Amino acid sequence: MDAHEFYKYSKACNEKKITIYPKCSNTGKYKIIINRNGNEKEGEEIYENRPYIKEIEIQTPRGIQKVKKVIPSVWDKILELYKATCIKNNLI
Repeated sequence: MDAHEFYKYSKACNEKKITIYPKCSNTGKYKIIINRNGNEKEGEEIYENRPYIKEIEIQTPRGIQKVKKVIPSVWDKILELYKATCIKNNLI
């Protein structure tokens, strides 16, 4: 994660009262909260401090298959969400 990039995107979002932050637990796992003018939305995915691999099942034409999915670290995901929010709302 690049600190300059994080600052650029988070500053633009914070000026529009959009904040993205982790919701901590005692186990070192996080969910991400997106706050828009006081309206909080909690994500479903669970993140950790480091990226990890999660095995999920998907439906394909040949039946159910197990696929490995890389889950990014919580801080990389927050940066990704700030960046996507800025691009979607033309903040930069």
